[in-house]
Amino acid sequence: MGAVVFALSWPAVASLVAGAISLSFLYFLWPRRDVPGGRAFLVTIGFVAVWSLSYGAALTVFDPMLRLALEVPIWLSVNFVGVAFLAFALTYTGRGNRVDSWWMGALILWATFNSVAVITNDYHHLVWTNYHLDPVFGAATVQYTRQPWLFVNVTSVALTVALAAFLLLETVLAYGPLYRKQAVALALSPVPPGVAYILYLFGLGPAPALNLTPLVFPLHLGLDMYALFSQGMFDLTPATRRVGERAAVDDLGSAVVIVDTEERVVTMNPEAERVLGVETRDALARPLDAFLPAAVSFDGDGGTLTVDTDDGRRVFDVTTNPLNDPDGAHVGYTLLLYDVTGERRLKQRLEVLNRVLRHNLRNDLNVAAGNLDLAAERAEDDDVRRLVEMADGKVESVIDLGETSRRIERALATAGDATAVDARDAIAYAVDRVTDDAEHGGVTLDVPGDLALYGSPELVDGLFASLARNALEHGGPDVALTIAVVARDADTATIEVRDDGPGIPDHELVPITRGNETDLEHGSGLGLWFVRWAVDALGGTIGFRTPPDGGTTVTLTLPTTAADPEPRPER
Repeated sequence: MGAVVFALSWPAVASLVAGAISLSFLYFLWPRRDVPGGRAFLVTIGFVAVWSLSYGAALTVFDPMLRLALEVPIWLSVNFVGVAFLAFALTYTGRGNRVDSWWMGALILWATFNSVAVITNDYHHLVWTNYHLDPVFGAATVQYTRQPWLFVNVTSVALTVALAAFLLLETVLAYGPLYRKQAVALALSPVPPGVAYILYLFGLGPAPALNLTPLVFPLHLGLDMYALFSQGMFDLTPATRRVGERAAVDDLGSAVVIVDTEERVVTMNPEAERVLGVETRDALARPLDAFLPAAVSFDGDGGTLTVDTDDGRRVFDVTTNPLNDPDGAHVGYTLLLYDVTGERRLKQRLEVLNRVLRHNLRNDLNVAAGNLDLAAERAEDDDVRRLVEMADGKVESVIDLGETSRRIERALATAGDATAVDARDAIAYAVDRVTDDAEHGGVTLDVPGDLALYGSPELVDGLFASLARNALEHGGPDVALTIAVVARDADTATIEVRDDGPGIPDHELVPITRGNETDLEHGSGLGLWFVRWAVDALGGTIGFRTPPDGGTTVTLTLPTTAADPEPRPER
């Protein structure tokens, strides 16, 4: 009777079942291959499947040469599963750029070298000697004398897996409960097979020839499945948060520098490198003052800095904030340099242009208006007189526009002077000032006496005066105006300003609702723009309705307060 070549045993079945579970898990992982860490995790479980199936097959083979040949896929899996698990940990935790690093390439070369060493062991015997069958439990288990290189090989795999587990556990420390359960499960998943392999490596346990590692892979896979199915490991990955945080700083567009408690540079983003003219590696651990034209205070408002850059002299607003660790210990500061050069130049230009328009041009227009009045009085020809009066009217309109802009500027400058405003008194006063000199078909106010708006009194006054003026000037002599509170809650009041005039034309409303003007779509004055700016400054919202049958309804939602309003000063 011939020797047994193949035999099925319970260890072989257990290992093959572990391989089948791994393949089933791969089926569920495949749709998630494109999420951060997905492909590397597929490769990791793939090596687990190859290891389990190869070892299960090997335990059925009693032919020495074929049994030895099956060590090749087993050891390929042993050597590369750690590299794949580390690649997963890096990409899953938002460090995917490290996968393409030189040291990751070195790890792959090291795993390849060790695999070649196993394949060619018969020529150099660096990995093992005295390889022979030593069946237990009816399985084709083997024994061999382990050489030092095998321990070096396995130690490197263990260290790689340990590094991956550390990266996953670090996510728990860095991000708290958000990824805690899934990261802990993934970090602990290598423990069962790791313990089993250590027992096998040192010949411990009741059956030293039996490698229990593939047999306990279901425990490893169980933890992975818990992370996937119960905790949604690929639905909410720490890579998104880590990469997002990095991008938020690197792509901010403003210079950001991190310093320690001694104000020495720890890191900076690319924009800070450009502004300060130094690369991060050259600035590390050096005092921040070495790269700034003046000292910065970290105790409060950082003030401003003027820095000579490759783009010329730039002005920056400086903001500093303390950095504290999760335990509340002070560990350093963040420094933000926000470039305000363009804003300051624009402000300066507007101030100059405003001065010219408000003073020089206004004075010249007043002189022109006076001369046009004289010319109209002395003109003997009626046609000439009409032309002069028309020109005089246009000049007066420009002067009035300038005065309006001055009132708007003064009102908007008070935006920060918020206080409680008696809504009914303020609205009535604003409307009275407008309606005294205008023909209309009646004004109705429906505003509760206990309503107090919260904002600048000047803005509230100007807002309702502008809305009333717009309705009366463009609605005709019979236009009726209604201002009513239609809803209120603890924090806001909704006020409608309605008229039955012809309605505001679309070409006037579109720029206001959109927030900007174009050459083809623009308003004819400043009134509606001031309404929009005033509502924004008050922290409210505004909407316009112009039904086809005419009329306009402006709906304002404005903040309110429970405080008692101050009496309106006499004007």
